[in-house]
Amino acid sequence: MEVKREEMTEQQWQEMRQIAANNVCAICGAELQIHTNPEKATIEAGCLNREHHGYIERTTYTQELRRGAEVYPAIRDAIERKMVPKDDLGRAMN
Repeated sequence: MEVKREEMTEQQWQEMRQIAANNVCAICGAELQIHTNPEKATIEAGCLNREHHGYIERTTYTQELRRGAEVYPAIRDAIERKMVPKDDLGRAMN
């Protein structure tokens, strides 16, 4: 997303902040930043590597765990506790 600096509204600024918070670079997976492009006189949300274009939704720890990626043990344990049906959890506690 890019907007001319002179035409930036509060709503567009909030949209850019939302994009940067919820997405990562589609090519390298880096955090997105809101930065200026002096050549076009625009403000953009994107990877700082100007050759990278596009972004994808950030994955959650639960998605990563289900895909087999390593997750911090404390986070993994919390996810696994939430996955246990409440009936089984009650029986395990007794």
